[in-house]
Amino acid sequence: MKIRNMILTAFIGMLAISMLALPVAAAGMKPGNLMQDNQLSSQIAHITWKSAVREIEMSTSIAYIGMLNGTSTATLSSKLSEFQAKELQIASLTTDIGLNNLNRDIEQINTQFREELRTQLKTGRGKNAELKSLVDAAVQGDASLASMESSYWTTRTSEELANFDLRVQRSQTAIDSLKVKGYDNTTAQAKLGEIIAKRSSLESALASHDKNQIGPVQQQIGTLWEQLATIVKGLQVKVPSQDKQILSRINEGTRAVARADMVNADLKALLIDTTLAEQYTAAAKVNLAAAQTSLTAGNLEQAQVSIDAVKLDLKNLSQAYKDISHRYQVPADAASEATAIAGAIDSTVTSMGTA
Repeated sequence: MKIRNMILTAFIGMLAISMLALPVAAAGMKPGNLMQDNQLSSQIAHITWKSAVREIEMSTSIAYIGMLNGTSTATLSSKLSEFQAKELQIASLTTDIGLNNLNRDIEQINTQFREELRTQLKTGRGKNAELKSLVDAAVQGDASLASMESSYWTTRTSEELANFDLRVQRSQTAIDSLKVKGYDNTTAQAKLGEIIAKRSSLESALASHDKNQIGPVQQQIGTLWEQLATIVKGLQVKVPSQDKQILSRINEGTRAVARADMVNADLKALLIDTTLAEQYTAAAKVNLAAAQTSLTAGNLEQAQVSIDAVKLDLKNLSQAYKDISHRYQVPADAASEATAIAGAIDSTVTSMGTA
């Protein structure tokens, strides 16, 4: 019986992992901000696909429970209806706040459904292997899911490449400005050329739909952006007060993402999904690099725009850690670490000023 209960617990855990791990779009999107608009579109495509998968899992689980003796599907069916009502709201999402709120509602329904499923499986002496087989077959047999998955990857690929191109365009403008102001921009231009050369690798990695291929390429590109920022920083001259304020915010953001990198590594070592945390950490690094490039070029207005983007990234990063501490059955010390860094990041955002 002890072994059987362990297997049952493992399967319930599998359903927990399958529940939506939704990206949270950056708050306060501004018209024309391509990067933030793109994040929201991609995240909506993601939740559309994953919620469809979850609905099939829930429906199949209810059907299985209905075949067992002494069980009731009333509560499970009620939770499925609540879930379906939330699904209908996806198409009308227009803001990151709406997406985040919907995600929280769905997570709550998922948690309640899993708890009731666990109870009914025990009551009806259900076999988790049978349920898993039925769930897997139902998901694999639904042709519409493949279409939704394809739509998600198409949207994500298009948006990530558009973001890449936008960052290159902004950096080129900044580098050109350096030359106009009399700086030797040869090294910076060469480094940007290395970044541009990575576009095809990024496109190929995204086409694989494999995070193990996408992640390393994104990391390589991120490293090149950091190197470009270092090169440009080396050209920096003494700046007036406003410039120093921006530089201070860049330094604050840099310290925050450095700590985030360490926390992400700690959580990943515990097999906790840090995809969103890493996504927002990487986005903050990119915007910090853009802020530094614009600052060095003397474009304070654009530097502040990038700082505002960093603050939005950090807000989302903080929320990602808060979600980790509540969404997963993580060890107490890991939950404490996630909560602590979320608070530290919130303080950093406040210190950096109002976005």
